[in-house]
Amino acid sequence: MLLPHKLAHDAAVATRWSATFPCCDATIDFDFLRYVNVEKWGDFRVLLEERALDAVVCECGASHIFTATVIVEVPRKNLLIYVTHGGDGPHVESCFRQDFEGVKEVAGRRPYTFVHGWNGLEAMLDIFDGDRPDHRAPPYPHAVDGREELHTLFGYIHGDLIFFDAPHVAVAPTVNALLEFATSLADPGDITRMIAIVEGFVRFTGPIHPWIVQELGSLNLRLGDLDAAEGWLTHAARLEHRWLAATRSFTDATPTRRAGFDAPSADLPHCRPASALGDITRNRHIVNGCQPALGDYGLWYFPTMQQAATPRVYSHQNALTAQGYVHGALDRAVRDEQWLTPPGTGDLVILTIRMMMLIDQLDRTPSLAEFARYYFRSYIIGRWNEVIGPDGSPVRESMVALLAEITERTGGAEWVRPAEGLGQVDMAQFFLQRSAMELTASLRSG
Repeated sequence: MLLPHKLAHDAAVATRWSATFPCCDATIDFDFLRYVNVEKWGDFRVLLEERALDAVVCECGASHIFTATVIVEVPRKNLLIYVTHGGDGPHVESCFRQDFEGVKEVAGRRPYTFVHGWNGLEAMLDIFDGDRPDHRAPPYPHAVDGREELHTLFGYIHGDLIFFDAPHVAVAPTVNALLEFATSLADPGDITRMIAIVEGFVRFTGPIHPWIVQELGSLNLRLGDLDAAEGWLTHAARLEHRWLAATRSFTDATPTRRAGFDAPSADLPHCRPASALGDITRNRHIVNGCQPALGDYGLWYFPTMQQAATPRVYSHQNALTAQGYVHGALDRAVRDEQWLTPPGTGDLVILTIRMMMLIDQLDRTPSLAEFARYYFRSYIIGRWNEVIGPDGSPVRESMVALLAEITERTGGAEWVRPAEGLGQVDMAQFFLQRSAMELTASLRSG
């Protein structure tokens, strides 16, 4: 198609092409669409519905399709939507980044998401308008998942959709626990301690999680350290330009109405349609994601790309190590020093449950034993590394004494695989003691 001349220069970006069609031997110029601002192109939705955006009609009346990957900007939602016709895989994000470089002078550096073709784009825009599009029928441009399970999703609620940080799923429960505790603090001393815990997590993962970096900026701002706050918040703003995967295959733990309870306020974000909401990143929320994700198939389901997008720093070992450190540090703050109190305690319980689930898997998956060792080593560091003895002895000597006490309390067993059938508490003691002995040896030799 040819773009209308009446369009503002920043409403659309296209590349002019020429093609000769053998059906009538005619050479026709047309615009290959690359970028659209839906709020500045008034009849864009009409053309989308007619599927006329990549159609070229030659002189004999035949219609020819030139499939285009297009960046669609929706400013009121603070979102870029990348329309891809290339299936699923890590190449999708690579293509987006390359295409974005060509239109970055007009496109905002916003969060972005991916959809499969014009059907995916139309379905998402319909949801933004308050409608509920039908599910797509196969065949799909991606693999399907035969699993049937629920999993916790941390993201942004937006009507019938949840947008979530697909690359950061591995550390989402740990991040949420840190944020729940951090937002409850008011005392400057407690805020300083919490900054140290959050920065400890960042040492394992790097400053790559937008919520964590933003929270460090907020904590330093509340503490009055404006230089540190500016550094963290500036970095957080840069991280906002990232992939947010979309799903409508979830159940909400806070539904609009529960049996025996009054309906919650209609102003709550999980109660309102997307048409009544603005920025998609405004309302953080937790839901239960569903597999198989039937509501996403053929529209915005990219399982292969999601797996490939996980940063290398989130390896199984490193994610468990970071989680163990945070769990130990929060246990120290809540149970030993008692300077942290609810509302974060619920998240501490979740971390404890996840630890016990890890232990529970050990009998069924022996290879996890090594990962459990990393977890408990890190837990010990997080919980006791900063404890100083009453006589003012150095940290090293205090740690040796504490770890010796742990070894004594856990029975002094040898470093061998625990017998099959041990309960969760016994398994926890085994790996706690194994980690204590290894740390003791490293401290003495260091």
